Amino acid sequence: MLLLRAAQLWEEGQEGAARARLEHGREALAAARTTAESQMQAYLAQARFEAAVIAVIRTDPPGTVPLTYEAGLGPAGSALGALDIASRLDPAAPAPPCERARMLNALAEHPRRKDHFQGHLFNEAVETTDAILARDPTSRCAYMERIRTQVSRAERARQEGYGPDMPKEQDLLKAVPPAGRDLAFHLLHARVLGLWVIIENDWGHTRVGDRHGAHRDQALDVWRTILALEARIPAYWIQFGELLVERGMDPLMEDGAVDLEQAEAAWAKASTLRTKAPGLWLLGAHVQMAKALRSRARGEESGKAWETARARLRDGLTQQPQESSLHHALGRILLEQAKERWAHGGNPAELLDAAEAAQAVATKLDSGHGPGVLGRADIAALRAEYAWRRGEDPSPDVDKAEALYAQAMSERPTKTEAILGLLQMLQTQARYELEQGRDPEPALDRRRKSIDLMAMLTVHKRVSYLRTLGEDALVLARWIARTDAPQAETLLNYALAALTEALGQQPRSQEARLAMGELNRYRAVAMKAAGQDAEPLLAKGLALADALVKERPNWPEALLLRAALLRTKDPASAQARADRDAALKVNANLAPGWVRQFPEDMPKVP
Repeated sequence: MLLLRAAQLWEEGQEGAARARLEHGREALAAARTTAESQMQAYLAQARFEAAVIAVIRTDPPGTVPLTYEAGLGPAGSALGALDIASRLDPAAPAPPCERARMLNALAEHPRRKDHFQGHLFNEAVETTDAILARDPTSRCAYMERIRTQVSRAERARQEGYGPDMPKEQDLLKAVPPAGRDLAFHLLHARVLGLWVIIENDWGHTRVGDRHGAHRDQALDVWRTILALEARIPAYWIQFGELLVERGMDPLMEDGAVDLEQAEAAWAKASTLRTKAPGLWLLGAHVQMAKALRSRARGEESGKAWETARARLRDGLTQQPQESSLHHALGRILLEQAKERWAHGGNPAELLDAAEAAQAVATKLDSGHGPGVLGRADIAALRAEYAWRRGEDPSPDVDKAEALYAQAMSERPTKTEAILGLLQMLQTQARYELEQGRDPEPALDRRRKSIDLMAMLTVHKRVSYLRTLGEDALVLARWIARTDAPQAETLLNYALAALTEALGQQPRSQEARLAMGELNRYRAVAMKAAGQDAEPLLAKGLALADALVKERPNWPEALLLRAALLRTKDPASAQARADRDAALKVNANLAPGWVRQFPEDMPKVP
């Protein structure tokens, strides 16, 4: 009871009162040992009490394990010391070694452990479970703690950037028969599956409908089982909701709206429970962000969803003003709102400034590291893109973004996204150089300075990388065609192969289809200039553009693609002029780019 009261006081922010209750609990346990019928059980109770203290008060160091040359310190030292005494009192009892393995794993996973070498905690946990299994080969506890050690090691390996030895789900299922699968089993099962989902996301492969998607679907089913057993823990609803958001945003999902509605319901349920965890507000924002992005992809209004996401994060920052993840999420939302404003013909400068300020706060709170660095790089890259579209030199923003992306690439959690962002941003510089009549290849080759071959291998299957690769090849082909037509044709075939592979992975990717349409248009222009039949390519390009306009009505980029294709087919096309005018009515910011592409066609700026 004292422990439960201490946990409640700690949650309410009454740290002093909570610590006082914990000391009273320790005194009560010490008194109980003098009268307990079973000394072994009394020491077990002390160990479990200290383990619970470590779990509740995550801001304190957990202490250290006892070694041959010194006693353990803090709650961990007290717990393991009590377990050693319990084992000596009853060497045949299975509970003390099982609790010891559980405690060692908990210490290895603790965010504030003070042990200099985490590996020895894992090794001692393995030795403990091996000893248990030598005495009892059917021990469920030993099997579960061994798999937990494997999961922890794999998580650590991924964080440090080397290939993890992944735990096998079947080992867990074989170790515990269905009749013995309690809440602890299902939580470990969800953790194993969740790790597989994270690793597969790192690979960047498609997931829906194949073995990769099966892990995520299985994880969702396990979380449903967990919530049926225990619905009072907000963290469970949050993890369930985040998985639903991820699946709802998967580009291969036919319709993720159902998943997003379930995620919203999970957030609402978590909101009714007592928690100040930042994950609550992050989930609430992520659901609304996902809804907004889905609306954008269908050409629908998404402003309300963005504002709801911002409001939820503001609520979180009221409770946790020093939580960097909330500032980073706010910066991401402001960045997306800046894109929306620009796409509707407005000036995004104010929103970009606000986004940069939020990411700067996040970076400061993370001591100069963390995802805020990537966020600032993305903002600089977007400023560079908008400068190029206005016809201005993007070099200052490109240089700034390149430096920030290089910093973000040095940190494992943001490495992949930083590589992809850098590649896309260098393409912006290359396009500007091409339009100025200069060789774009030096701009694209800047990647070699920042990205090594092994790093490139981590993204080579991602759709966004394949799309960028195809677009880069088209930019180079347009330059080389001036002097070397065969080499330009080779590059165009390379672009076609990259975009075809991208669409093979994500057939509904709007950006990849837009890039394929532009490739078809350029090839058609070249064929017409050479006196060849360009109709098949124009037909393919128009089919892509028509489908995009149907899916996303009034998408300016798709309308301008169709207008360009129609002009290539017939320079006097009335439909081309109508598409051009409709596109520039939605987003007048695209007018300079259209004029650079077709200088003879001077549209009236809306």
